[in-house]
Amino acid sequence: MKREQELREEIIKLRRELDEIEQAEAEKKNCHLVGKCYRYKNSYGGGSWWWRYRRVTTVNGNDILCFVFEKKPNAFEVRVDDWLGALRNNQEISEDEFRQAWREFLVELNGIGLKRMPSI
Repeated sequence: MKREQELREEIIKLRRELDEIEQAEAEKKNCHLVGKCYRYKNSYGGGSWWWRYRRVTTVNGNDILCFVFEKKPNAFEVRVDDWLGALRNNQEISEDEFRQAWREFLVELNGIGLKRMPSI
């Protein structure tokens, strides 16, 4: 039993070390995404569609966090979420285009009574 416990402890130690290496490699691979902006043509599957905008804000290994906004037919959404979409489904856009879309989004929100507009 003693040898079995020693082996288990060694495996745990080695897994932690491997995880650290893999996290560092993933962060190195993904860090170029920080600051990039994308849009995605979203819909409920019917005839109408809208753009979902996403800006990568943080990379921590394979964890990629984004600032996201979209105006659905019946809702405005602003959130921070993790990167779930594949790049092939998103169109990369310039930061200027992202900011313009954000300004337009805020103007629409202001039109429904938003008193204070956040800036990005």
